[in-house]
Amino acid sequence: MRTLIGLVFLFLTLSHAAHGFQDRESRANEDVLNNQAVYYYLPLKSSTTKSNPLKGGLPVDRQHWNPVATHGVQFIDKDDEISGTLAKFDGMSLVELDGSSRFDSQSLSVELWFRSDQVWDANYWPGSATLVSKFTGGWASSDWGIIGGSLNEGVNEGRILVGVGPSDGGDIVLASPPGLNDGRYHHLVWTHSVTGENALFIDGKEADRAKDNAGSIANDRPIQIGGESWEKGGRNFSGALTAIAIYSHVLTEERVRAHHDAVKVAPHLPPTANRNVDFTTDIKPLLKKYCFDCHGPGLDQGGFSMATRAQVLEGGETGPGIFVGNSISSALVHRISGLDTEQSMPPEGDRMSPEEIGLIRAWIDQGAVWPASEETADPRIESYKYHWAFQPLRQPPLPTLYESTDSTWIKTPVDRFIAQKLAEGSLKPAPVASRYELLRRVYFDLTGLPPTPDQIRAFMSDTRPDAYAQLIEELLASNAYAERWARHWLDVVRYADSGGFETDILYEQASHYRDFVIRSIASNKPIDRFLLEQVAGDELWPEQAEEMSDAVAIWTLGPWQNALDSFPEMLEYVRRTDQVSTFGEAMLGLTVGCANCHNHKYDPISQRDYFGLEAVFAASETWDRNTNKKGWGRGERNHYRILRHASNPTPIRLLGRGELSKPRGLVGPSIPAFFPGGGELPDGNDENLHRRAQLAKWLVSPSNPLTARSFVNRVWQWHFGRAIAATPNDLGLKGDPPSHPELLDWLAFDFCENGWDLKHLHRRILLSATYQQAVHRLPNAIQTDPENKLLSSFPSRRLSAEEVWDHLHSAAGTLDLKCYGPPFVPALSAEELLGIYDIEQNTGKKWPVTAEQNRRAIYILNRRSFRFPFFEAFDPPNNSVSCPTRQTTTVPAQALTMLNNSTVAQQSIAMSERLIREAGESEAAQIELAWRLAYSREISDEERQAAQDFLAESRSSYKAKGSDRVSERVLADLCLAIFNTSEFISVN
Repeated sequence: MRTLIGLVFLFLTLSHAAHGFQDRESRANEDVLNNQAVYYYLPLKSSTTKSNPLKGGLPVDRQHWNPVATHGVQFIDKDDEISGTLAKFDGMSLVELDGSSRFDSQSLSVELWFRSDQVWDANYWPGSATLVSKFTGGWASSDWGIIGGSLNEGVNEGRILVGVGPSDGGDIVLASPPGLNDGRYHHLVWTHSVTGENALFIDGKEADRAKDNAGSIANDRPIQIGGESWEKGGRNFSGALTAIAIYSHVLTEERVRAHHDAVKVAPHLPPTANRNVDFTTDIKPLLKKYCFDCHGPGLDQGGFSMATRAQVLEGGETGPGIFVGNSISSALVHRISGLDTEQSMPPEGDRMSPEEIGLIRAWIDQGAVWPASEETADPRIESYKYHWAFQPLRQPPLPTLYESTDSTWIKTPVDRFIAQKLAEGSLKPAPVASRYELLRRVYFDLTGLPPTPDQIRAFMSDTRPDAYAQLIEELLASNAYAERWARHWLDVVRYADSGGFETDILYEQASHYRDFVIRSIASNKPIDRFLLEQVAGDELWPEQAEEMSDAVAIWTLGPWQNALDSFPEMLEYVRRTDQVSTFGEAMLGLTVGCANCHNHKYDPISQRDYFGLEAVFAASETWDRNTNKKGWGRGERNHYRILRHASNPTPIRLLGRGELSKPRGLVGPSIPAFFPGGGELPDGNDENLHRRAQLAKWLVSPSNPLTARSFVNRVWQWHFGRAIAATPNDLGLKGDPPSHPELLDWLAFDFCENGWDLKHLHRRILLSATYQQAVHRLPNAIQTDPENKLLSSFPSRRLSAEEVWDHLHSAAGTLDLKCYGPPFVPALSAEELLGIYDIEQNTGKKWPVTAEQNRRAIYILNRRSFRFPFFEAFDPPNNSVSCPTRQTTTVPAQALTMLNNSTVAQQSIAMSERLIREAGESEAAQIELAWRLAYSREISDEERQAAQDFLAESRSSYKAKGSDRVSERVLADLCLAIFNTSEFISVN
């Protein structure tokens, strides 16, 4: 490798030669030029080569090692890998330098190149070898040192360990990746800021970062290099070191990369063109010829577009495309010159000549000037501007009715929008549903339960004109309504009572969050407040600590893989990824998580936007309230995790391809920049600057066009089975467009104008003629609108898994309506228990059955590693990610479950006992009651005769077998047969 000729030039004048750096780079140049630094370079063998490569009169000390003591250090001109001068240490030698007040700056950078194949297998302190040290004895001793060692005693990991001991305590250790004692040269930079931020860079990339308490790290002892004789236990270094630079300021990440690349990369690049370069005549033709096929306007292979200067600077999945003023470190130059063999540009065909690469280098070094007149508009930007979901929310006018529309059909403004589309499709609405149909529909819709016989009787005898409206009010006031609609929201926020994976630990806080949702809906809490509390209730209303702790528990309920316990950085990254994805899909209706690895392919969310949201959540930490410990524990059975504000947020870096091993620049908290109110968030410890609080306020602000649309769209789906925009978690450009966009906007605007009142929204929908249609479809409607998107009739639906459970127990009279509290665990058969991980470790209790068995399904233990078998047959949600829509299938497992499941059998017996108890001995009365309990209507003559025939035949069969309790058995069989009809598990 041609390296290290004129190392002073390498470390201190690289930036001096650059022209037109980006603003932050220009500031970095000024820092290098104006702040004092000490540079120790090595004595050369020949006095004739003793030239000083520093130029331009830089105000830095230029001195030899000038050691106080030099013990056995060998200075040589070159070895197999470098030309230049290095110091070779034999494991017993060291160099000691005078202490200097210039090291007392609390902003400090230490830079060197090293090479060693010494065994580094000892823990800090003292490690296996001292490279550079100002260590002094004891805790909090204002010192620092760089050593070679291991995080696992006795294992030759070959890491660089940097110890920092500020005067006020809080000593920290930075650790590099392993394998640096491989006999090759490595570049090392450690930086320390006046605020206590420490960073370790290896070979131009950040390896570790930590914050100390910002105490002093100045002491007056000499610097020792290659050994440690002051601090007891110090060990000597075996290997080679080059010149050492010490700066009284923090080198930027870009500057560190530039210093590294000047040695590692520069010798392999074609020389830069030695003339002024013009973008229009010299550069754009090259980009068109070699780059635009993959990265031109509207194209962004690898997430990298070259349509504009800003996009070139931003780069793609692997980082910025160029660093203005620094072609040596620019990825574009590496790829067009073939240095990056895995991502050469272009990947095939003709390559740029050395002269053409020289032009690109000169263009970058001269400031990467790109006239605005040469910018090419990205066609996607225009599509973003006009996409329906991104428009400001305004209330459209009510449509004018067509002459073909029957105006008497219209009951509410909702109907005018539906009638308009029906008329355009030459369709007519279906007739009004019968009172029995409407009663069952609205009961299951609002409460998830069937009406009781008394409630059926009351409604059917109510002759008031507003009887249906009054019924709606009664149902909206019930706790059953809150439980039913809480279950909808729990799907969206991937609710579960456990973490999943192999240990599937239980989350004690989960039921508290579930109860928070139920109570919020029961109290008709405005939905904007409901969302505010979940995103940042603890920061916005700290005086309501208990309730707000339950609200923000949503962010602690994601999947948890305890195999990552030993990798806390990865564990936290996975947790933040879950939080950002859930926030985007559940609350914005956008697939924000798609921007984790690269700029979103279709929506205006950049990778920087994504990590800006991660930075918002990085200002929070999880605590186990049972143990008062930070973090996620190590496989304990139960956890009561709470989320709280963190005064020292985890620094967030943009990750190339979303991989922790490819960190790029630091990213501050932000909201996706495309949307009104988006961009970087002010940051600080002031309570008004808490990150989640700012995000929450933006979420429900009038300028945000997404939140109200997204929520109203979901509510429509939960009433009609299909959302107006049929992909509720993806309202972006690749989601399904709305069937009735004006209706969605009208409802969303009306929703906001009426205080984000969910019950008001229900009334708007339920009182419409559209909702009150029968399920019967006219022949031309099936042909014209086979999916019934235009709603020419009400869509029939199968009950959800939870509704089937609740309906069984309600019909049997066994349903326990107790509200709130910990989850209950129904009994399972031995066969159903096979293969379940033992969550009660060492007890053998695979499924800890509770005394309570017949509560509503929303309270059943909802595990991630094991779906409740009864629910499994009826399409439960995926509780590891946000579930926008449940599938509805018709499969044999459903019939088998309803025939053979022990719960179904038990409830059929309980229902038969109820029929005898409430209807007496009259078979006719028992049958009529069974129909009201099961189907919410009166029995027909034909059905009565069929039921009587069934009972008679069953009775004869049992008597022939000599069975006892024949009357109870035949009635239980009838109930089981009723449970197995499609009408029992359907709503029309």
